[in-house]
Amino acid sequence: MPGVLIIESLAQLAGLMIEMSFEESRYKKAILSIVDKTKIKFMARPGDQILMNAELESISEAGAVCSASASVDGKLLTETRLTFALMDAGAVYDKFLEDERLALIDTLMRDFSRKDQNS
Repeated sequence: MPGVLIIESLAQLAGLMIEMSFEESRYKKAILSIVDKTKIKFMARPGDQILMNAELESISEAGAVCSASASVDGKLLTETRLTFALMDAGAVYDKFLEDERLALIDTLMRDFSRKDQNS
C-alpha cells in the first residue's frame, strides 16, 4: 500500500477523533493542514493488517495536533504529526452526513468492542 494512502488513513482517523471531541451543538470540521515529521520505514504488502493509532496532543477552538502511527505485525510502519484547522460547521451542518459519520463511528466501536471481548 502506498505510504500516502496510509498517511491519508491516519489523517481520517485523527480527524474523526477530533470531530468527536466537540459537542453536537459546537460541531467542528477538522481540515488537515500540516503533515510533519513523517517517516515511512517499509512498505505494507497485500495481506498485511495495518494497525493505526492516533493520539490527541492539543486541541483548541481553532485547531488540533495529533501524533499518529501505523504498524504491521508489531513493527512500526510509519509515524507522523498531523495538524488540523477547525472550521465551525454549525452553519453548514448536514444531517445526512452526520448520520453517515455516526454510522461509521458505530461500526468502528462495534469492531473495537469485539476485540476487547476476545482478549
